[in-house]
Amino acid sequence: RRLRRRRREATMSSSSPRPSSSTLTTTARSGAVRRRRASARKSVVSRPGAPRAVADDGGDGAVRGDEEGESPRRARASRGRRVRRVGERPGSVRAAEGDARATAAKTETLSAPLVAVSAPAPVAKAKYLSDSNFAISVALNQEITSCGDLLELAELIERRVDDMSDVNVSTAYGTLAKYMMRSTKFRLEDVIRRDWFTALEAKACEKLPTMKPRGVAQVIWACGYLRRVRKPSRDVFWDALEANVERCAKKFEPQGVSNTAWSYAKMDMRIPSGIRDALEAHIVKNAGKYKAYELSVSFWGLTRFGHRPSMQLVEIFERKMMSWFDFCKAQELSNIAASYARVKGCGTTEFLNAVAQESFSRLNEFKDAEFGMLLWGLSNAGYFVTDEDAELIFNEAELRSRSLQTAEIALVVGSFATFSDVQTVGYRDNELRSFNRFKDSTRLKLTKSLCALESAFLKSMPKCNCNDLSYVIWAFAHLAHHPSADFVRAFEDQTLTRLDDCTPQNLANILYGFSTLRVQSMSLFTNASFCVMEKLDKFSSVELFMVYGALANSHYDPGPQMMLQLERTALPMIETFSPAGLTEFLRVFAKLRYMIDDDTFAAICERCSTCPEQYNSYTMSMTLWSYAQLGKQPCTGVLNRFNDELQGSTKQFQGQDFGLALWSLVVLGTLADASKRTIAVIKSLVRLNAGVLKDSTNLTHETLCSLYMARLVAIGTTYETLVLSATENIADACKTAWLEMKTRDPTISKLQSDVSASLEELDVSFELEAPVEGGLIRPDIVLADRRVVIEVDGPHHFSYDAKGVRRVLGPTIMRNKLLESWGWHVCALPYHEWADLITAREKRAYLKKLLAECE
Repeated sequence: RRLRRRRREATMSSSSPRPSSSTLTTTARSGAVRRRRASARKSVVSRPGAPRAVADDGGDGAVRGDEEGESPRRARASRGRRVRRVGERPGSVRAAEGDARATAAKTETLSAPLVAVSAPAPVAKAKYLSDSNFAISVALNQEITSCGDLLELAELIERRVDDMSDVNVSTAYGTLAKYMMRSTKFRLEDVIRRDWFTALEAKACEKLPTMKPRGVAQVIWACGYLRRVRKPSRDVFWDALEANVERCAKKFEPQGVSNTAWSYAKMDMRIPSGIRDALEAHIVKNAGKYKAYELSVSFWGLTRFGHRPSMQLVEIFERKMMSWFDFCKAQELSNIAASYARVKGCGTTEFLNAVAQESFSRLNEFKDAEFGMLLWGLSNAGYFVTDEDAELIFNEAELRSRSLQTAEIALVVGSFATFSDVQTVGYRDNELRSFNRFKDSTRLKLTKSLCALESAFLKSMPKCNCNDLSYVIWAFAHLAHHPSADFVRAFEDQTLTRLDDCTPQNLANILYGFSTLRVQSMSLFTNASFCVMEKLDKFSSVELFMVYGALANSHYDPGPQMMLQLERTALPMIETFSPAGLTEFLRVFAKLRYMIDDDTFAAICERCSTCPEQYNSYTMSMTLWSYAQLGKQPCTGVLNRFNDELQGSTKQFQGQDFGLALWSLVVLGTLADASKRTIAVIKSLVRLNAGVLKDSTNLTHETLCSLYMARLVAIGTTYETLVLSATENIADACKTAWLEMKTRDPTISKLQSDVSASLEELDVSFELEAPVEGGLIRPDIVLADRRVVIEVDGPHHFSYDAKGVRRVLGPTIMRNKLLESWGWHVCALPYHEWADLITAREKRAYLKKLLAECE
């Protein structure tokens, strides 16, 4: 009966004679043919052993996607005929399209939005089709849409692909995508490798040049759901498809534009410039025809890889969406926030604030994935969180903590940390973040929310991936949230099993988190360091700084070869470094006591001299400290740059930064190659910061001790007056801190004991750690009758390079200069020279020679 009905419809739709029986018999379905085809279906599409949901990583994949089907509103807009699912009883209530699927999480990005599913294009007679071919196309189109499941569709394509018109091809793609969207029985990778799918692609390449815009849009939409991405080598299908998308883009309907932008984002493919320009021009010209979700999805797809749309498009988008907020669904609001996060700085603050306020007033409408996406977008777009907003967000996160998946927890916690990056004017970098400016009740709610999220993450930690682990520990460190011991143990166990799968960003975040939270884990740092070495060429400059900064802060020595590799990797990047980047690079080497190569110092000097960005109090003081620590005099270009900035600035340093900079310059002034430029910088620094050190309230004990030593060393120098006047108000506090440090019970090292034993064999009178000059200093070994001190310098008094060359550090040089200024003869005994002596006789001979040279 169905066959007869199709024949009648085909006859009525054409004025030509009825198709021949040979043509019509190709659609006959006798019982025997059905049985043979049913037995052959298994060879068309492979059946996996167990049903498997197709994970949706949403294109850029940091938080899990939501539903891949239509939203209720979009389902109503779809005019396509709904097909009964395999195994569904006729007349039963059918599930809505796009059931929720398993979600896949990565870091720092979002899930793909939902787009409307195009209905099969109506078959209109093309000029190139004869009446008989048109009738066949109509019948074939109906047969495609009548297929009951994917197996039947695959069989039909395999048999009739040669008979397909352009409309049949687009209908086949759309129907295939819908079946894959609903099915959990078949894997996408299995489908697109089948011969019948290859045949369909070949037919598409043939028909695309004559396909109408709606059909082209449906094909690229289907590719998005099928994840049919462009192959690394030449891809004939994608060449043909993109050529025709660009040809038809101006004639697309708004839904076609949004589907095209969505598909590229879904497949993690950049939109070619020609297609992107055509899509943007279409939106600008036809903005009045777009619905809210079509416009939001189009904007989301166009900004997927951080491409900044034209200002005209942004203005139109903001104007239209401002009037549609009441009609926007939660996912559309989260898509907007995500788009603005990727093109940070694009658009107006007023619009971003309006998105945030509209979203916060409807948080109960957001699903978990949408909630995480919203917070990620707003935080990365630079939205400034008030106390009222923060309390609302923290309460909502605490309520959702039990239902959130691991990736969603990572996004929410990461958003809290990113919100906190907003700096308060007048404070040192990274010293005061927004969560510190909150009132006490808001900070308490943040703590409660973090504890709830930590507990939920701990329970589901075995299910998480490297992105989740690294993002969570980074966020905890950024928020100064110290997790429980149980969390740390579980985190360490899970991380060690996944290190080989970690990306450079994962490794950087994990090491940064452990070092900032002061978590001691030798096994983690050792194994992570090996992974860093294997992937070092893939690290960005920021990631390198995070890794080596973490190693330095944790006092973990990665070894000279690893430091050499870091230096070689970073050298080509130095010309792009900001002052903060240059400072961090120097700080890491100074902290780990590794001497930088002369060529690298020259590159740093050149970049410092020409960098357009200014140094602030922290970067300038830390740069000076790094040079002083390594005992390396800055080049003239660096000193001139600092002197010019100090003379042209009216903004004073923070007390801690001023103390560090002043001590560093005094150390540099004691070096043998000190220049007049160093004294000039001291003058400019003291002149700018007059009155900064009014009291010692905000200074650490270490800074007070350093400043007292600087006062002692400066006596008798050309910059004595400058240093003493700058620290006059805190002189007593500095001396108190210094004497407290020097009167503590000394620790006698094994090396000191060994040297003292050899001195006893020589009948030399000496004292260990005896205070001199009124207790201001305690040398390692004092020979008071000879006015000689022996300083047994261990490894912490030297820098190293990859060749094994050791150089005395700046603070050690400063100590020796201070003792010499008091009339003491300083005998420096390097640990590595003593280690080369084997017999007692060799040691005695070495000491005799050393004392003779000192006297």
